[in-house]
Amino acid sequence: MKIFAAITVLSQLVLLVASKPHFPRDNSETSPQLQAYLTFLGAYTNKDYDAMAAQLTEDFIYTPMPKSLNQPQRNKTEFIAYSKGFRDQFVSTSGGIVQTTEQPGRVVLYIEGSGVTTNNRTFDNQYMVTAEIESVDGELKVATLHEFYDSLYLSQFIAGGQ
Repeated sequence: MKIFAAITVLSQLVLLVASKPHFPRDNSETSPQLQAYLTFLGAYTNKDYDAMAAQLTEDFIYTPMPKSLNQPQRNKTEFIAYSKGFRDQFVSTSGGIVQTTEQPGRVVLYIEGSGVTTNNRTFDNQYMVTAEIESVDGELKVATLHEFYDSLYLSQFIAGGQ
């Protein structure tokens, strides 16, 4: 149960990055594929799970990384359900996108996030998120999401050392 709670904490922070001042506010600053990811992220941040689901392809796959964490991949339905549980883990969160890199059909984001859990534990971490973006009926959507955590920090957090 502790590992689920910690993974929940990590994923919550990764997806709540819109508060950082250097987060792109003007859509003209972002490519269409990055904007597709940011639209997904905004829907998550606003707890609009229907809009979030609309930004994912029907065959969407979420993969938490590294594999040593032994967390399962999740399909679209599982990921939406999993995401709904994230919000109850925190009383506050903040974070931001530090850097983005793009290739055709893929965005990679370096993200820093922090938060305070409902039991008043602080959590600070860094992530790399890789999202594959596909066109579905002329609209860009997130097809896969790989989320890499700081596994040493995660292990310490799970053990209660942070």
